[in-house]
Amino acid sequence: MPDTSEAGENGDTSAEYLFVYGSLISHTGNAERGKSNIPVSVRGFRRGWYIRVPEDRTTGLAMIPGHDSRCNGVLVRATSNYLRATDARETQHGYRRTILSFDSLLLPVAELNASRIWTYVLDVPQSPTPECPIAQSYLDVVLTGCLEISEEFAALFVSTTEGWNYTWINDRAQPRYRRYVAANADRIDKILGNVIPEHFAHRLEV
Repeated sequence: MPDTSEAGENGDTSAEYLFVYGSLISHTGNAERGKSNIPVSVRGFRRGWYIRVPEDRTTGLAMIPGHDSRCNGVLVRATSNYLRATDARETQHGYRRTILSFDSLLLPVAELNASRIWTYVLDVPQSPTPECPIAQSYLDVVLTGCLEISEEFAALFVSTTEGWNYTWINDRAQPRYRRYVAANADRIDKILGNVIPEHFAHRLEV
């Protein structure tokens, strides 16, 4: 079982953080999400549409090792309660919580006052399928979180995510993602059209 030792609450060196890189970037629909929001990029990992969620009929984002790769996300202050709640939700889908080395962060460690940084990785990636496609309702929540930081951060998310060539549906009218909250559709579509125009052109309307 992952270590869930108590995280510091006063910004001291006992504080623990969780690097999140998908739907947890956004506060939307995540009442238990920590309030801290430190944008970072990490090296040595590939983010992609790698994890099927059959109960939602979607494929979600996951991170796997990738020596020459990098992706962006945010650091969230992580209490024991937050880690336990997140473990209960994420591990059932196949994610594994692991320690993220400070060397992988593209951010000076001194700025964090952190004793430990966690993240979730996937051991066996799977590709989206027509039955479990990339769902725009899920992507909207992710990019809404990115837009809370900046449009540049959202564009970097898109450009450092793999798997756009697989089945991708616009399900906003009947969202498959259970925590979906409609917002920013025009801004999101503009970013997608600018960064990955060929893939965006093949998004299916449902």
